[in-house]
Amino acid sequence: MKSVVLMAVTASVLTVSAMQHRPAAAQEYVLPQEEAEKRKPKPNPDDVQQIEVEAGKMQIVRIPVEDLKRAVVMSSHPEVADVHVEEPGMLFVNGRTPGQTVVVIADDKKNPVYTGKIIVVLPEDQGG
Repeated sequence: MKSVVLMAVTASVLTVSAMQHRPAAAQEYVLPQEEAEKRKPKPNPDDVQQIEVEAGKMQIVRIPVEDLKRAVVMSSHPEVADVHVEEPGMLFVNGRTPGQTVVVIADDKKNPVYTGKIIVVLPEDQGG
């Protein structure tokens, strides 16, 4: 009977001892600039922003994308509106003729970062 109790106590001590000596999980070190990058809001090109501008007028639109040094601007109907990208995160939208166009802006790696639906209307003094 003593040997059974001794074996049970020994097994319990070994189990507790093994649990106390487990190696700790490695901590991940993140650089401050990486942490700041993770917290930045990420642009979603699937969120389509609707912009209305009168023909013959210009509108400045701010977008949540700052680094657009080599942006690519694609438009479904470029005759409807001109779109120019400026730093930081500014679009200059010039209404040309009444109609609609979809504009997609891609970064220098050709990743879409912004989608806008531009609606060009007649000026109010010409009647709509």
